Amino acid sequence: MRSPIMIQAISPGNLSYEVDYTYTLRQEFITGAGPDRVFNILDTGDNGLHLEVGLEVLSVEYAEAHNQMLLDINEGPKVTIFDPEEYDWFVGNEREFESFSGFREEFIDPGEPFIVQGNGFRGDFEGITPPEDLSIAVEEIDAGEAGSEIKVTAQVSHLGQADSVTFTLEQGYVLSEPVTLNGKGPGQESVTYTFKDTGDFNPGKVALTISVEEDGHTAEDTKIFGLYVAEADYGWKWADTDHSPFNMIGQVVTKNEGLEDGEYGIGSGFLISPGHIMTNAHVLEGSWEGDLTGLYSVDFFLGRSGETLLADQQDNHFQGDKVYLQKDQWGSFWPDTDMAIVSLDSEIEGLSGQAYFDWFWSALGAGDRDLTGEPVFWAGYPVNAVNQGKDVEGDKLFFQWMTEGQVDGYITGYESYGAESGGLKLSPDMFGAGGASGSPIFLKDDGSYYYGGVFAGSKGADPVATNLDAAAYDWALTIVQKEGYLLDMDFLDSSLAHADLGPGRTLSESYAAAHRFKGAGIDGYHQSDIQVHGIRDIIVDEFYAAT
Repeated sequence: MRSPIMIQAISPGNLSYEVDYTYTLRQEFITGAGPDRVFNILDTGDNGLHLEVGLEVLSVEYAEAHNQMLLDINEGPKVTIFDPEEYDWFVGNEREFESFSGFREEFIDPGEPFIVQGNGFRGDFEGITPPEDLSIAVEEIDAGEAGSEIKVTAQVSHLGQADSVTFTLEQGYVLSEPVTLNGKGPGQESVTYTFKDTGDFNPGKVALTISVEEDGHTAEDTKIFGLYVAEADYGWKWADTDHSPFNMIGQVVTKNEGLEDGEYGIGSGFLISPGHIMTNAHVLEGSWEGDLTGLYSVDFFLGRSGETLLADQQDNHFQGDKVYLQKDQWGSFWPDTDMAIVSLDSEIEGLSGQAYFDWFWSALGAGDRDLTGEPVFWAGYPVNAVNQGKDVEGDKLFFQWMTEGQVDGYITGYESYGAESGGLKLSPDMFGAGGASGSPIFLKDDGSYYYGGVFAGSKGADPVATNLDAAAYDWALTIVQKEGYLLDMDFLDSSLAHADLGPGRTLSESYAAAHRFKGAGIDGYHQSDIQVHGIRDIIVDEFYAAT
């Protein structure tokens, strides 16, 4: 005779929520004597099941190898039932049965309805619905420097017959490992594997394929990710630009007066509205001051991952229309006011997750608005002395990288701008390289991503960022609302008059086109960035050539 059974999953919803509905389960005893029976199951509303035993003979499918039955629910979908050997059950007066033999007698004997309660039923199985088909998807890739461990997590939905998932890495060299599934039956399962021996993989693109087989069918998913090698031990991680917040970040490419053919200024930027990106002023100007007259063009490549400098990638290329600086010079109290906004030529729509970063202004001593000691991240496109591989034609590839740390304190800014909160001093594990300038300093709260500053470089021995202080917040909101965005947001003080804004300029479409990507076939480009070395009064302004 078949052992007692338990409900693993049911749809629509867990039985404990279906108080007024009676479900009929069709059970077939596989061996032994005795009539087949029908059990009507009515939820009692307190995680108990009300059983009514009948005598109707019905049949079901039985998967003996996996110790399960697939049962049809009248007027509903299928439900999977298992032998519950690891669960304690209570019957009627809540008397615990040490063995299932006694429970089986109670369960089978016709008579008055009684209540069965399963310890762990609600917590372990609530809301689980048997999958309709075999599927698999890459959930997360934890990768960074070439030669380090690569950790992959996959999400698998199967029907109870799948045994394992195969993880495969390929970069000319192929590394493949099967991982046994834990589940006994239909459902969704998260599976993780860590590749430890990765010394044969070089900087550049790596293809990950995950696959699962069941009953003659195969499901698979493939994702391309990147590895890098740098002169310093940064500890950056590859950022998956298919998902928030990394799909709101892109690479900024500028053409400036004084750059030779085939030379470009590059940095990072991020969405602060559907039509605007934020970056550093020095990414656009390449110096400590400017009025934007020497800026010919700005191009923004949203979510770039594993592509060359001037290539579109799934229609991710947007052009700058108008540009704005918070101040006309930002060297005296750097990194305060080292901010710029670019108005794009078209609105960005259709992102998965958030459409743009929410805004979080902060200040020293402002209670919950003081970020000192708070965990933060930056993500962007560092390139200086960073090998990210090349394509088949020998052109350099660019991936987005991210790192995490905390805000160690604030840096004094201009008295009428950031004051004592003009910049953010970041923890040593947040160092970047040339090209990372313009990356968002962001935090996550209640499932949303907020930017609180712009990564600017290093000052002495510390990585630093321009802070979104109250003055910067009102400056940015004035520009964005002037162009019809974020009209429901309030100013902290008041919107700024035109005379109080920093330099702004509309980029000439014809002039920009004449200079944009001129000499694109020439191998090499220049990366525009600023580093601050040594004591406070020594400022080195450089263009770094990424060759």
